[in-house]
Amino acid sequence: MESGWDSTVAHEALIKKPAKYALVKVNPSRVIDPEGTRAVPLDEALSAVEMICPSPFLEDWILWRDEPADWDLYRLDLAVDVETPRITQQVLAIAEAGLRGPRRKVIPYKGPSGDFESVQVHMKTLPNLSVYDKALQSRTGPARVRFEVQLNRTYLRANFPRLGDLTNAALRQCFLAHFSKVIEFLQADDKVLYDLQLSEADKKTMREIVGYETLCEKGYTETLTRSVRRRFDDFHKRHSIRQVSDLL
Repeated sequence: MESGWDSTVAHEALIKKPAKYALVKVNPSRVIDPEGTRAVPLDEALSAVEMICPSPFLEDWILWRDEPADWDLYRLDLAVDVETPRITQQVLAIAEAGLRGPRRKVIPYKGPSGDFESVQVHMKTLPNLSVYDKALQSRTGPARVRFEVQLNRTYLRANFPRLGDLTNAALRQCFLAHFSKVIEFLQADDKVLYDLQLSEADKKTMREIVGYETLCEKGYTETLTRSVRRRFDDFHKRHSIRQVSDLL
């Protein structure tokens, strides 16, 4: 599985005319780069902020009170994209189970087919967590799931008072702390990954195949229609299994 960091930095600035505050948002992953879209290290992301914000294009109408390294952060989003070929639904289902905990409300969102689209945790005082089908949300790119933590101002003031306090090690530790249980669940055995963590349509197909295979073992045979056989074959190919009993 491939992964990469993404982040969004927001900071308050003062508009010169009229004298009002504005919210400046910078997303390093959106910076045009000759090398194309890629995961960048933190030092490159911070240098992008320093290059964009104090630029002549903004100096005419924004009064910068501090250097970028001394900025206080309003919000910081940390995201990791993980490619999930053929197992997007399983990963989202396991993430839902891993995010559950005391005094924590997990909100799953499903599409008309019953498939997971996102799993979210909204908390008033703590960072919000989201796990969602990024390929579906962006309608582009390979199958992948995004794990995202939204660090609010209260959390940032306590842990990262200034933009210059951000380090790769600290951000990694912060991300792992919020998703530790989900990561633990995802590192379980492959059979656990598939154990009833299927879409509603796949669960229905699984029950049909279980019944068909059970009858065949007892000597009862039935000729399947072409459409049913195609659906059964597609199920086995997508989940890379020889028989449904491998899931049980």
